[in-house]
Amino acid sequence: MLHTLLYRSVAVHPFPHPSDLDILRSAWEHNRKAVITGFLVRTRHHFVQYNEGPRDAVHALHEQLIVDPRHVEFEVLAEGPAETRVFPD
Repeated sequence: MLHTLLYRSVAVHPFPHPSDLDILRSAWEHNRKAVITGFLVRTRHHFVQYNEGPRDAVHALHEQLIVDPRHVEFEVLAEGPAETRVFPD
């Protein structure tokens, strides 16, 4: 079953910061292996991310994101099943 997660959080470091590249690299590698697609937006003070993939993989990613020290005030904006991917690539 395809599952989605959209969240917003507050970045610990203002943009730009060297950790931003680390986030992109680790997300690219992990999400590709877990068959998770989506998008990540980084503003000066916030992250907004949408993930879609297998339910268990998205839930596991959610648990990792919550404890990531590079952001705080993690807030789920939307979550649930989906028929098809919005970001298949």
